[in-house]
Amino acid sequence: VLAPCKTNQVDGANRIIESILKDGFPGLQIITQFAERVVDDEGVSDTVKGKICARIAEADKALVDGADESLQLMAIVSTACVAMKA
Repeated sequence: VLAPCKTNQVDGANRIIESILKDGFPGLQIITQFAERVVDDEGVSDTVKGKICARIAEADKALVDGADESLQLMAIVSTACVAMKA
């Protein structure tokens, strides 16, 4: 999911998310792994990591409150694509 974000391919990243969710993987696990990948990636600046992690925290809170997993994941991916583009 991180690779399409680096090239600002929001649709490609969202298709990957949809496919993973259709395979039955829990959204929270995807978010956790995405956060780990972002934080561990040395090619991503600390400012960008901060923006993405802040959106991940918002999505986590929304999921706890009962929000839709796919919408939250797509919002995270969109934020990541925009942040990495800048």
